[in-house]
Amino acid sequence: MNIIKYSFCLLLSLLFVPQFLSAQSAPVGVGGFSLGSQIDSYSCPMSPNYLKEKIVDMENGFRKGTLYYGTYKYPDQILKMKLKYMDKSRRFFNQLEQRLTKRYGKPDTWAGDAFQLQTIWKWHFTDSTGQAVSMTIEYNSKDIELSIGTVIKLSYPMKIEEERISSMKRNALPPSSTPGQKKDVDWQALLPQ
Repeated sequence: MNIIKYSFCLLLSLLFVPQFLSAQSAPVGVGGFSLGSQIDSYSCPMSPNYLKEKIVDMENGFRKGTLYYGTYKYPDQILKMKLKYMDKSRRFFNQLEQRLTKRYGKPDTWAGDAFQLQTIWKWHFTDSTGQAVSMTIEYNSKDIELSIGTVIKLSYPMKIEEERISSMKRNALPPSSTPGQKKDVDWQALLPQ
Protein backbone atom coordinates (compact mmCIF):
# COMPACT_ATOMS: atom_id res chain seq x y z
CA MET A 1 0.00 0.00 0.00
CA ASN A 2 2.87 2.37 0.81
CA ILE A 3 4.40 1.72 -2.59
CA ILE A 4 1.14 2.78 -4.25
CA LYS A 5 0.99 6.01 -2.16
CA TYR A 6 4.65 6.69 -2.86
CA SER A 7 4.18 6.07 -6.59
CA PHE A 8 1.11 8.30 -6.66
CA CYS A 9 2.93 11.15 -4.85
CA LEU A 10 5.93 10.77 -7.15
CA LEU A 11 3.68 10.87 -10.21
CA LEU A 12 1.93 14.02 -8.95
CA SER A 13 5.22 15.75 -8.24
CA LEU A 14 6.50 14.90 -11.72
CA LEU A 15 3.36 16.35 -13.27
CA PHE A 16 3.33 19.65 -11.36
CA VAL A 17 6.99 20.48 -10.77
CA PRO A 18 7.90 21.08 -14.45
CA GLN A 19 4.94 23.45 -14.82
CA PHE A 20 5.96 25.34 -11.69
CA LEU A 21 9.57 25.57 -12.83
CA SER A 22 8.67 26.71 -16.34
CA ALA A 23 6.29 29.34 -14.97
CA GLN A 24 9.04 30.68 -12.73
CA SER A 25 11.52 30.98 -15.60
CA ALA A 26 9.16 32.23 -18.31
CA PRO A 27 10.76 35.14 -20.18
CA VAL A 28 8.83 38.39 -19.79
CA GLY A 29 11.32 40.93 -21.08
CA VAL A 30 13.95 41.58 -23.72
CA GLY A 31 16.00 44.58 -24.79
CA GLY A 32 15.31 46.36 -21.50
CA PHE A 33 11.52 46.23 -21.91
CA SER A 34 9.12 44.03 -19.90
CA LEU A 35 5.70 42.69 -20.78
CA GLY A 36 3.00 44.29 -18.67
CA SER A 37 5.09 47.34 -17.79
CA GLN A 38 3.89 50.90 -18.39
CA ILE A 39 5.27 52.51 -21.56
CA ASP A 40 5.83 55.79 -19.68
CA SER A 41 8.23 54.06 -17.28
CA TYR A 42 11.00 54.04 -19.92
CA SER A 43 13.23 57.07 -20.31
CA CYS A 44 14.73 56.06 -23.67
CA PRO A 45 13.90 58.26 -26.67
CA MET A 46 10.77 57.10 -28.49
CA SER A 47 9.37 58.42 -31.72
CA PRO A 48 6.28 57.62 -33.74
CA ASN A 49 6.47 55.21 -36.63
CA TYR A 50 6.83 56.81 -40.04
CA LEU A 51 3.53 55.25 -41.13
CA LYS A 52 0.30 55.39 -39.18
CA GLU A 53 -2.47 52.90 -39.73
CA LYS A 54 -6.23 52.69 -39.60
CA ILE A 55 -8.24 49.48 -39.47
CA VAL A 56 -11.40 49.57 -41.56
CA ASP A 57 -14.37 47.22 -41.62
CA MET A 58 -15.06 46.06 -45.15
CA GLU A 59 -17.91 44.72 -47.27
CA ASN A 60 -18.37 43.17 -50.72
CA GLY A 61 -16.09 40.16 -50.28
CA PHE A 62 -13.57 41.72 -47.88
CA ARG A 63 -13.36 41.14 -44.11
CA LYS A 64 -11.09 43.92 -42.92
CA GLY A 65 -8.53 46.29 -44.24
CA THR A 66 -5.54 48.20 -42.94
CA LEU A 67 -4.65 51.53 -44.49
CA TYR A 68 -1.14 52.88 -43.84
CA TYR A 69 -0.60 56.60 -44.34
CA GLY A 70 2.30 59.01 -44.18
CA THR A 71 3.12 61.34 -41.32
CA TYR A 72 6.08 63.41 -42.57
CA LYS A 73 6.83 63.79 -46.26
CA TYR A 74 3.42 62.51 -47.40
CA PRO A 75 1.12 63.45 -44.50
CA ASP A 76 -2.23 61.68 -44.55
CA GLN A 77 -1.59 60.11 -47.97
CA ILE A 78 -2.34 56.38 -48.13
CA LEU A 79 0.96 54.76 -49.08
CA LYS A 80 0.04 51.13 -48.45
CA MET A 81 -3.10 49.08 -48.04
CA LYS A 82 -3.67 45.53 -46.92
CA LEU A 83 -7.11 44.00 -47.46
CA LYS A 84 -8.26 40.60 -46.18
CA TYR A 85 -10.73 38.68 -48.33
CA MET A 86 -13.82 37.09 -46.78
CA ASP A 87 -13.26 33.71 -48.47
CA LYS A 88 -10.39 31.96 -46.67
CA SER A 89 -10.17 28.96 -49.01
CA ARG A 90 -7.17 27.99 -51.12
CA ARG A 91 -9.53 27.66 -54.07
CA PHE A 92 -10.39 31.37 -53.83
CA PHE A 93 -6.69 32.30 -53.73
CA ASN A 94 -6.01 30.22 -56.85
CA GLN A 95 -8.91 31.87 -58.70
CA LEU A 96 -7.70 35.33 -57.65
CA GLU A 97 -4.17 34.54 -58.82
CA GLN A 98 -5.47 33.36 -62.20
CA ARG A 99 -7.58 36.49 -62.69
CA LEU A 100 -4.75 38.82 -61.68
CA THR A 101 -2.34 36.98 -63.99
CA LYS A 102 -4.82 37.30 -66.85
CA ARG A 103 -5.21 41.03 -66.20
CA TYR A 104 -1.61 42.03 -65.28
CA GLY A 105 0.58 39.24 -66.63
CA LYS A 106 2.66 36.72 -64.72
CA PRO A 107 3.89 37.78 -61.27
CA ASP A 108 7.43 39.13 -61.06
CA THR A 109 8.42 37.46 -57.81
CA TRP A 110 7.64 34.36 -55.77
CA ALA A 111 8.18 34.85 -52.02
CA GLY A 112 6.37 31.91 -50.42
CA ASP A 113 7.80 28.90 -48.66
CA ALA A 114 8.65 25.51 -50.15
CA PHE A 115 5.79 23.75 -48.32
CA GLN A 116 3.27 26.32 -49.60
CA LEU A 117 2.01 27.08 -46.12
CA GLN A 118 2.46 30.64 -47.29
CA THR A 119 2.05 31.40 -50.97
CA ILE A 120 3.14 34.90 -51.94
CA TRP A 121 3.17 36.40 -55.44
CA LYS A 122 4.35 39.93 -56.22
CA TRP A 123 3.86 42.21 -59.21
CA HIS A 124 5.75 45.46 -59.82
CA PHE A 125 4.34 48.34 -61.87
CA THR A 126 4.72 52.03 -62.60
CA ASP A 127 1.57 54.15 -62.32
CA SER A 128 0.51 57.03 -64.58
CA THR A 129 2.55 59.52 -62.52
CA GLY A 130 5.75 57.46 -62.75
CA GLN A 131 5.53 56.06 -59.21
CA ALA A 132 6.57 52.45 -58.53
CA VAL A 133 3.62 50.35 -57.35
CA SER A 134 3.86 46.95 -55.72
CA MET A 135 0.98 44.46 -55.62
CA THR A 136 1.19 41.34 -53.51
CA ILE A 137 -1.23 38.50 -52.91
CA GLU A 138 -0.64 36.13 -50.02
CA TYR A 139 -2.28 32.91 -48.97
CA ASN A 140 -1.61 31.71 -45.45
CA SER A 141 -2.90 28.32 -44.36
CA LYS A 142 -1.09 27.73 -41.05
CA ASP A 143 0.75 30.66 -39.49
CA ILE A 144 -1.59 31.97 -36.76
CA GLU A 145 0.57 35.09 -36.36
CA LEU A 146 -0.73 36.16 -39.76
CA SER A 147 -4.24 36.31 -41.11
CA ILE A 148 -5.45 32.89 -42.29
CA GLY A 149 -6.69 33.09 -45.87
CA THR A 150 -5.99 35.54 -48.69
CA VAL A 151 -4.63 39.06 -48.38
CA ILE A 152 -3.91 41.60 -51.13
CA LYS A 153 -1.48 44.47 -50.64
CA LEU A 154 -0.89 47.56 -52.76
CA SER A 155 1.88 50.01 -51.95
CA TYR A 156 4.13 52.80 -53.13
CA PRO A 157 7.50 51.31 -52.04
CA MET A 158 9.59 54.37 -52.97
CA LYS A 159 7.26 56.78 -51.18
CA ILE A 160 7.33 54.53 -48.11
CA GLU A 161 11.13 54.62 -48.16
CA GLU A 162 11.10 58.41 -48.54
CA GLU A 163 8.69 58.60 -45.60
CA ARG A 164 11.02 56.43 -43.50
CA ILE A 165 14.05 58.60 -44.32
CA SER A 166 12.09 61.77 -43.58
CA SER A 167 11.06 60.32 -40.23
CA MET A 168 14.66 59.43 -39.37
CA LYS A 169 15.84 62.95 -40.19
CA ARG A 170 13.03 64.63 -38.30
CA ASN A 171 13.40 62.43 -35.22
CA ALA A 172 17.21 62.33 -35.41
CA LEU A 173 17.19 58.55 -35.37
CA PRO A 174 20.61 56.99 -35.82
CA PRO A 175 20.99 55.05 -39.06
CA SER A 176 21.00 51.29 -38.76
CA SER A 177 24.34 49.67 -38.00
CA THR A 178 27.05 50.65 -40.42
CA PRO A 179 28.97 47.78 -42.06
CA GLY A 180 32.47 47.40 -40.70
CA GLN A 181 31.64 48.64 -37.20
CA LYS A 182 31.58 45.34 -35.33
CA LYS A 183 31.34 45.34 -31.56
CA ASP A 184 31.53 42.49 -29.10
CA VAL A 185 28.10 40.94 -28.65
CA ASP A 186 26.58 41.38 -25.20
CA TRP A 187 24.47 38.22 -25.18
CA GLN A 188 23.11 38.93 -21.71
CA ALA A 189 21.47 42.09 -23.02
CA LEU A 190 20.12 40.35 -26.14
CA LEU A 191 18.45 37.34 -24.51
CA PRO A 192 14.96 37.43 -22.97
CA GLN A 193 14.97 37.70 -19.18
